[in-house]
Amino acid sequence: MPGSPVKFIDLNIDFDVTTLSFYYSGTQTPFQSTTIWNEFTTPPHQIINIKTGLLPAPPTNLVQTATTGHPHLQWSHPTEDPEGTFRTGYNIYRRLLPDHDWEVFATVAKNVNSFIDNSYEIVGNMGTHGQPISYRISAINGIGFESDRTDTVQVKRPSINFPEKKKGQSNQVLDNSLSQCYPNPFNPSTNISYNLAEKSFVEIAVYDNLGREIEKLVSDIKDKGIYEVEFNARNLSSGTYFYSIKTDKFRTIRKMLLLK
Repeated sequence: MPGSPVKFIDLNIDFDVTTLSFYYSGTQTPFQSTTIWNEFTTPPHQIINIKTGLLPAPPTNLVQTATTGHPHLQWSHPTEDPEGTFRTGYNIYRRLLPDHDWEVFATVAKNVNSFIDNSYEIVGNMGTHGQPISYRISAINGIGFESDRTDTVQVKRPSINFPEKKKGQSNQVLDNSLSQCYPNPFNPSTNISYNLAEKSFVEIAVYDNLGREIEKLVSDIKDKGIYEVEFNARNLSSGTYFYSIKTDKFRTIRKMLLLK
């Protein structure tokens, strides 16, 4: 009837862990409105704000399957809960060095069981060059409950993609910095110098004026010192480009101009 007030009714629902089903409280009558568990956003690696008080079971069989390119993680959904009633997603942990802390660097939806770490590239055979990068996976339920983490898998840490030279000695007093490239404007190549005050993971990347990554010049763990890397833009058109540095404790970006 138009104008009639809307009435809201609270419902009490029981969950049976043996059948993984919801029932009206005190009965064996199934409660059908459980589609919320599958209401995920797109693309599938993102999750919405779903919460459950159920303790999630841990994923299993974590492996790293790539031999070239980017690390490709794959895992199995928990055998106790393959459909994901107990979980809302997975946390992906990464550790860059054995003495570094584990960090959650990605979260994926509960129905996802693979992930590609596009931040790094696999170089050569694992373990033949420096310390490996480590990964673990855990299941989460949206309100702070988290499963045990999987066993650790490792991949060889990235190395330099382009020729680079160390210019300064480690006993100098240095601040973290990124210098203006020289020459600038340039055609077709220019040199990018940067200082490290201490040993750190370093990433130097070049972007176009739309923010798209053009080249990753450095992706490696470096000792304290002064470094220089060359950027060659022979395959690029004239225009404004940007280059950035990212370390454990320092980030900045600069602009450069390519004139052909």
